[in-house]
Amino acid sequence: MSINDNESYNEHLKDNEKDDQQLQALISQGHRQPPPPRGLEHSPEYMAEQKRLAEASVKALSTPLFEPSTNTRTEK
Repeated sequence: MSINDNESYNEHLKDNEKDDQQLQALISQGHRQPPPPRGLEHSPEYMAEQKRLAEASVKALSTPLFEPSTNTRTEK
């Protein structure tokens, strides 16, 4: 390996460390609730709350999850 290769590799490692720190910051900011006690995961109240949270998070996205497309084979 040349000196330039070592330098670029070291920069790559520094970038990875920055990414790790950013991810850890996001994880620590998370507002996750602990899971419900065993057996209550399927209660109607818990499932309704999970559905509401999922719908709210999808609505909060600035970009759609997917772009509508046409089937290239059928052109529909």
